[in-house]
Amino acid sequence: ARAAAAPGIVQELVDLAVRDARLDAPAVIRLTGKGRKIRHVPVMERTVVLLKSYLEEWHLTTPEKMNRPLFFNRQHHKLTRAGVSYVLQKYVEQGRTGHPELQGNVTPHVFRHSKAMHLLQEMSAALRYLSTEIDGAITTDRRVDHDLLRRISQALQKQQGHLLKIAES
Repeated sequence: ARAAAAPGIVQELVDLAVRDARLDAPAVIRLTGKGRKIRHVPVMERTVVLLKSYLEEWHLTTPEKMNRPLFFNRQHHKLTRAGVSYVLQKYVEQGRTGHPELQGNVTPHVFRHSKAMHLLQEMSAALRYLSTEIDGAITTDRRVDHDLLRRISQALQKQQGHLLKIAES
């Protein structure tokens, strides 16, 4: 299942057109998956900066270029999955130059797995914090400290924004 998932994710990326990237807040990328199912994925601020720079560099900001591929090859044709693999391997090899300790096969799925693990770690930290705060909100006689619950609610809203930013990457 894992091997099958990565090509699907890569295909969603190579199918992106310039119009699929909304970089005004809240920034999202519109991905079209199997069965033309559309997902809107939030984009981190630092990724927005990179994408805006990329769009400017390649002169993709004008209305007539909205239907062009977001990512393309030297001939300005849409990248293929094989093209993505080629580019990924080129940069992996560059990264290994002078760093022989960097071993193993690097595929798009490795990035997906790494991101999922990062999200899991962030969520675990948030849940530990929440658990501690909730324990403090209930007194020994089981009465609820409403001020503390209000603070927890505010903390959760702040944490939700933080987790959304992490999910964007």
